[in-house]
Amino acid sequence: MKNLSFIILIFLCGNSVNSQIKLTHNAGAGPLETIMFTCVEDEYWARTYILEDFGVAIDSESYVLKGEIAFYRSYAGATAKFNIYAIDENFPQSFPSAILLGSSQIEPIPWYNGPETMILNFETPVEIPPNVERILVEVQKGDDPNSFFSPLAYAAGSEFENDYSYYKGCGQNFTYKTTANLNPPRPNANFIVNAIVDKNLSNYENTMEPFTLYPIPTRDILKVKSKLSLQDFKIYTITGTLLIEDSISETIDVSVLESGIYFFETIIDGTRIIRKFLKL
Repeated sequence: MKNLSFIILIFLCGNSVNSQIKLTHNAGAGPLETIMFTCVEDEYWARTYILEDFGVAIDSESYVLKGEIAFYRSYAGATAKFNIYAIDENFPQSFPSAILLGSSQIEPIPWYNGPETMILNFETPVEIPPNVERILVEVQKGDDPNSFFSPLAYAAGSEFENDYSYYKGCGQNFTYKTTANLNPPRPNANFIVNAIVDKNLSNYENTMEPFTLYPIPTRDILKVKSKLSLQDFKIYTITGTLLIEDSISETIDVSVLESGIYFFETIIDGTRIIRKFLKL
């Protein structure tokens, strides 16, 4: 059983890696220096994505694992945070009613003296619920309180793009506009604002409901509700590393786990049952 479990988890891990999809509208060479402006105030660079255009099925949830944004110059005085919204086809006019699905942690933007891509791995993946067709991937720039350097950060672009780049900020562009309609206009900004989505993290589940885990997401305590007599359990990382193995009780202390997605495993009548949960 242990060998079988190991093989299944290795398959799950490999399947998860292969299922990662990059959402991007960029083409050609990049990142490239553009004439996109910046300022010391807050700024927002964004892209919209129709999930099914990239092969992300919307009949079940998917997860944003990381984000990418490119800069051609920055001075190590600003921060970046990715925000993921559910939007409709009327964006940007409908943005005030958009639903914030989640955000990444805030990270400092490094010093760049040439075009570079910043990759931000989300400490807690952002879940995209079923039936969400479109998302906005927004990068929010702020002032780094721990730095004495300038918060200027110039967004880089690509040679071509197949959709619009959206921007707001700098104290005058208060609502989202395409970069061609900014003041001053920047029609060739071609932002590199990408997201890496995993569409299969949620698929490895049994349709039976012999027990329930709650609350999800959880912070310190995971509770187990079942009409059956459950014995032992295991908790794995999404890469198959065993972290906790113990006998089941009504409450399980998961405070030692870092923020992220985990898999809870137990055996019922010889059947291996797995449930995923999110630790904040």
